[in-house]
Amino acid sequence: MVRFGGTANGVYGSHYATNIGDQDAEIVHPDQQNQGIGTRLMHEIEQAFDHARRFELFTGDRSTRNLYLYGKLGYRAFKRQAISDRVTLVFLEKTGPGS
Repeated sequence: MVRFGGTANGVYGSHYATNIGDQDAEIVHPDQQNQGIGTRLMHEIEQAFDHARRFELFTGDRSTRNLYLYGKLGYRAFKRQAISDRVTLVFLEKTGPGS
């Protein structure tokens, strides 16, 4: 959890399996978005798994802000999966420092 001024501004969940750091969730409070908190959270995740060979995450194909942030941080799409007529997930990956 990231706190500024005593307020919870962002949270994330992640896990490590078979040399891959998977980000389960990254959530920044809507009032706190576009202030670098998501970038800080991602850097914290990557530092926590500094032995990972690869990082992997996914987001919806309409989540343009997320896709922009992840692209800015070096993530590249490697798979798309339609889960309904309205929702397609984009899977992204980034080489980790352990590779």
